[in-house]
Amino acid sequence: MFKIQVITLILSLFLIPKVFAAPPVITDMTTPNDVICRVQEAAAQLARQGEAGLVEFNQANGRWVWKNSYMFVFDCHENKIVAHPFPELLENNQQLTKFMEKRKKLCETGNLPHGGWLSYLWTEPSNSQVLRKITYVAAAENTPYQIAAGIPDTGMSLEELNKLRCYPGKKILHIDSYDENYDWSKGIRRGIENVLQDTGVEFKTIYMDTKRNTEEEFGKQAALKVKAEIEKFQPNAVIASDDNASKYVVMPHYKNADLPFIFCGINWDITAYNYPYQNTTGMIEVEPVDSIIKNLRQYTKGERLGFLAPDELSEYKIAKNQGDVLKVYYSQQFFVKTFAEWKQRFSELQTLVDMVVLTNNGGIKDWNDAEARQFVEEQTKIPVGTQHDFMMSYALLGIVKLPEEQGEWAAQAALKILDGAKPSEIPLARNKRGKLYINMRIGNKLGILLAPELIELAEIIR
Repeated sequence: MFKIQVITLILSLFLIPKVFAAPPVITDMTTPNDVICRVQEAAAQLARQGEAGLVEFNQANGRWVWKNSYMFVFDCHENKIVAHPFPELLENNQQLTKFMEKRKKLCETGNLPHGGWLSYLWTEPSNSQVLRKITYVAAAENTPYQIAAGIPDTGMSLEELNKLRCYPGKKILHIDSYDENYDWSKGIRRGIENVLQDTGVEFKTIYMDTKRNTEEEFGKQAALKVKAEIEKFQPNAVIASDDNASKYVVMPHYKNADLPFIFCGINWDITAYNYPYQNTTGMIEVEPVDSIIKNLRQYTKGERLGFLAPDELSEYKIAKNQGDVLKVYYSQQFFVKTFAEWKQRFSELQTLVDMVVLTNNGGIKDWNDAEARQFVEEQTKIPVGTQHDFMMSYALLGIVKLPEEQGEWAAQAALKILDGAKPSEIPLARNKRGKLYINMRIGNKLGILLAPELIELAEIIR
């Protein structure tokens, strides 16, 4: 029976109605980070303006009412709300009265160095459902005022919420070795942006385009452009994704420099770049190839392995490290530059080996998706596996790394650095998450009967 080697856990966040009252129409939901940044901005403004600044917090259409949240101001000396955009909610509101009985806790929380979050139960007037609500509070310095904004429960604990920060004026630069249309690059960028969303960080990505342009000189010139952008942008931390950002930028220009770097997407072995440096940390990318092969073996007649990949540095590294680290050895390895050569080698492997590991098609000139799909479905005679979701049109089975994991980890490390951690204090990591895919068209072509539990857990390509 097919054994599943990787299981992906998907977390869903369920948002609930807002605290106290909702604006007339909710078209978007805010995030805890957004609340922190806005409340801290409001607190700084009120600290400058004093009592005169309260007027703006009474405006229902003002800047402090947004998405599904709004701010109100509490006077900790007078123990009362002194500004609220929806004053009608303050009249005979027993729930609000009960909430305000916690004013001592509210003021203590707001006076913490970074403010803080409160959690409480709230009965929804429309259906009497008891829900958890969360509110962020921060003090306006040198005033008696605390500013608070509530949002629906996000599923985060108070401990997690209180670790969040706002970073106004901070900058993070992302060096992408490839180009903005490459799927792996898109996934890493999504992961970074998911973490940095609403944190106040100014974020920018610069592309080296070294997958479509593989010449050594092009890489060196691309690195000089990146270096110029770093000097212009003046980031507080830099994320360098995939090998060439480290090869051409970090190693020759920023080894042990003052500027912190977080690398990710480097396949298997970081010693080629003499990592780690004093100013670096990172996530090493490993492929779940051993799991792919174990699963392919359920449907093969022999043990001979084939490998088909673009003729690129990272692909040679992958093949070598699969042997060094995972003890996966190929009887046939082909590295190709053109689409015609890829088709030729794919056909040859159908009779030379018993199963094939297929890597990406990036950098293969004249690639044609429709033609490749038709060709593979006509030529496939043995099970083929891949570690890339965008290659699943050409393989029976895939166990796929999630590029978002690389980006999320790198962005979280960058925020730790903005909080004062040194890169050398953040341990190196390896990716752990994965997703299972099955191509039913190719499975049917090969006459393979897949276990029902496998089909239930996998994402099916039809």
